[in-house]
Amino acid sequence: MKYTPSLPEHNDNVTQEHPLADFLRILAGLGVLALAGFFVLGLLIDTVVDHMDAGTEASLTRIIAEKTPAMPPGDRGDDARVARVQALADSLRACAGIRARPRSA
Repeated sequence: MKYTPSLPEHNDNVTQEHPLADFLRILAGLGVLALAGFFVLGLLIDTVVDHMDAGTEASLTRIIAEKTPAMPPGDRGDDARVARVQALADSLRACAGIRARPRSA
């Protein structure tokens, strides 16, 4: 009996498809996963915000307001524009029923 070398008919280590098809399949799966994660995260945030009480919202707003940098004294911008924005903020505060004391500049 004489040995005749040959390749196996089926090799599990080598894919029969084009590598680009595998790449596109993985890319589509990751895209669907990212969209689903974005959608679920949006629903979660909406649920948390809807169930948040006014005290928690006020404390979070206070924390965020403390971290925002104030404008430098020499760079106040257009005074008329600042006055309009402040008037708008005051009217929104009155409309929302917020009795917080406005920050002094």
